[in-house]
Amino acid sequence: MIKKYTKGKRKKANPAYTKMLRSGRVTDHSIPTRMPNDRNFIRLHYVRYADDFLFGLNGPKEYCTQIVLECKNFLFNNLKLTLNTGKTKITHSQTDSAFFLGHRIHKTKLKKNKIAKNAKGQITRRVTNTILDAPIDQIVNNLKLKGYTKPNSNPTRNGRFIQYTLHEMLNHYKAVERGILQFYRLANNYGRVAARVHYIMKYSCALTIASKMKLKTLKRVFKKYGRDLSIKNEKGEVTTNYPTAEYTRSKQKIRNFDFMSVEDLIADVDKRIKRGRNDLKGPCVLCGSQQKIEIHHVRKLSRGSKKKDYLTTIMARMNRKQIPICKKCHIKIHRGVYDGKALRKPN
Repeated sequence: MIKKYTKGKRKKANPAYTKMLRSGRVTDHSIPTRMPNDRNFIRLHYVRYADDFLFGLNGPKEYCTQIVLECKNFLFNNLKLTLNTGKTKITHSQTDSAFFLGHRIHKTKLKKNKIAKNAKGQITRRVTNTILDAPIDQIVNNLKLKGYTKPNSNPTRNGRFIQYTLHEMLNHYKAVERGILQFYRLANNYGRVAARVHYIMKYSCALTIASKMKLKTLKRVFKKYGRDLSIKNEKGEVTTNYPTAEYTRSKQKIRNFDFMSVEDLIADVDKRIKRGRNDLKGPCVLCGSQQKIEIHHVRKLSRGSKKKDYLTTIMARMNRKQIPICKKCHIKIHRGVYDGKALRKPN
């Protein structure tokens, strides 16, 4: 199809834009550089992920309908598959956007395109950009469905996490926020996404703390735990906190994601329930060491009881049989070389 819909070497210049360019001033940004309906120039681009695919056509709109029909016939006749016409959409890249893998893809409007100039200050060309935006409205709506916001999209208490310890609660909220922001790190509107998601998650976390600790209001929560919601141990050391997010992209390597929609992303990061407690302390029940204490789960989670409601599932995961052991003994157990006394939970 790409070979079929490839024609010409260069699109014909727009006489109106050329005339304006020669005058030395671009007075009307709505005039395109090239002729929009030049039938002597056609280009087709294609990208696919699983069963979602996206075509980019530089050519007349009537070819779009023709391409959809050809895809439909090929899928049915050759692969015995049916094209989902309800989700198949034809859009103009500068007036609308295409939704692909949780992002809105479109091009900058003509009036917003930058004008490039050479070293002499002469206008050379108009710069067009492809924009990859995160759908903030859909992200907020899915957080609303998970109980993080009210119907008006303002943060609210999430009763599902009141049974968590403060340390675990903060870590869960930060993990949800981090998962969303990592997924949308390439988005052009990353700053606005980061600001919106961070505001919802941090204030929802603070309100949930207010309910758990009977503090009632946000003012009392921030007065007690500070602006970063710093949680301290009995020695007064900060074990975890919720600092203000960076609204600029991190330079860290982007992890691989396997989500095709906003719904899949939010559902995945929200269901990551902690699989055990981290408040068990030493010494190691096997050798008595106080160094590098870790938590070993004596019984696998899959051996638990039948599937129950959400709260019971959380408590079962957090309170299942665990023992504190040192790193050296932990390695021996998982390598299968430990042959000492039975693994029993300390009294």
